[in-house]
Amino acid sequence: MRNSLNGAELAHKGGMHNLVEGGASGAGFHCSIYNTRWSDTGEGVFQSPSSFVEMFLSHGSVVGASYSTPSSEADYRPLGDVMFLTGEEPLYCRWRKGRQRSVSCTFDMAVIGERWELDWEWPDFDRARSLSAGSDQVRIAMRRIADEILAPGFASVARIEAALVSVATDLRRGMEGRSEAAKPAEEQGQYVMSPKQQALIRSMLLDMNGPGPSVPELARACGMPGRRLAESYRRSTGVTLRSFMSAMRLERAQTLLRTSDSLVKQIAYDSGFGSSSAFVAAFRKATGMTPAAYREQTGMGRLS
Repeated sequence: MRNSLNGAELAHKGGMHNLVEGGASGAGFHCSIYNTRWSDTGEGVFQSPSSFVEMFLSHGSVVGASYSTPSSEADYRPLGDVMFLTGEEPLYCRWRKGRQRSVSCTFDMAVIGERWELDWEWPDFDRARSLSAGSDQVRIAMRRIADEILAPGFASVARIEAALVSVATDLRRGMEGRSEAAKPAEEQGQYVMSPKQQALIRSMLLDMNGPGPSVPELARACGMPGRRLAESYRRSTGVTLRSFMSAMRLERAQTLLRTSDSLVKQIAYDSGFGSSSAFVAAFRKATGMTPAAYREQTGMGRLS
């Protein structure tokens, strides 16, 4: 995890080594991608001067945290793949030996909100929930920020700011809770997906090799009828299952382009695309560049 005000001191104490892969700044925000290695276990207090959101790009967090002064190791709660702080409140952290890659953003919604004509104020909420604050909307927007940092292009800063506003508004809506009209579950007797079921779908889509799981296979894994899965997913997340599956295929493809030397047509197959041409067209539409150009800027192409 990035340590802001006392980063150098905490890094020294905890044996933390940060490699900054890239960053981008605008009025009221700064976003970076970190590849962090902890050579030993350690503890420290993380405190951001303004709002802070971080998404771990590697599987599994090596960091635990607590808002209250911990009396034992059991008081540290494992972080989810997305964590969020409104700013200024101290967060007590403990990490174990390991490595973590993440995209993080420090931002001031009072500054950004003025440009977007938003009267911004964070609502009261259970702070413990912010340690695992991810929704699929937030993950997709954070991934978009990471992509812009790694492969900047025309209007990258503007696109990052727009994605960050999306992150902030989705986090705020999550804090405020669903309105009565958006409560399709218990009150209306409809199927709703638990966070565990949503995480299972994400894991199955990211871990695929080839065409990947079908909708009926995802439904069986979640223990619900196939005809209900898409509607349940949309009701629970606000994102259609089809769009999320497409986003996960692209996320897996981007990871393979950065980390493997496989041919583009093999990566297309491994990511669940029916053909190389379909993969290239979808990739260009989503990122504004071809898979080969993306690899050249962010992955194996720079090592050749």
